[in-house]
Amino acid sequence: MERVITAIEPNGLLFSEYRVHSIVLKTPKKNLDLKAALKEAVQDFIQTEKGKAIYENNGNSFTLVDASMSLPQGFCKKHGFVIIERVITDEAMDWNESLVDDRKEKAEEEVSIYKVCIEDRDSDGNVINSDVSFTTSDRDEAINVARNLRNQYGTVVIETWDAEEDNLLDTTMENQY
Repeated sequence: MERVITAIEPNGLLFSEYRVHSIVLKTPKKNLDLKAALKEAVQDFIQTEKGKAIYENNGNSFTLVDASMSLPQGFCKKHGFVIIERVITDEAMDWNESLVDDRKEKAEEEVSIYKVCIEDRDSDGNVINSDVSFTTSDRDEAINVARNLRNQYGTVVIETWDAEEDNLLDTTMENQY
């Protein structure tokens, strides 16, 4: 049965990047404690002249990377496993990072047009006249234009229209943007 043990090293400013080193091990034991077996094999190896020299040259440390590079298979076999592959990851990413480009997904969704309208209202608040002063497909741009216009005119709203069906979907009042 193949199993994998991985070391992760923060590598970069504020740990924003990582180096990941994995070792693929083969063991006939399904429930072998890989970490314990690896530590035992390393402990035996550093008792040898070669192992002790590597350990001392690393400042009295022997890491997973050191084991993958220097631990002889004989010590591994004695502890119930063999190293069959070593992999240093080229690039690491967050486990939860989405691989879907949200912008593309949104582009395939409903396409909206935003119309910034200046409205004249009667004393009861009913619209008596509405003039479109600006049209865009960018909501943020529509909000900026509406905010600038409301300083000069009475009531300014943003209408959201379905571009394909030319239907009014929503009206955003000036206290909502």
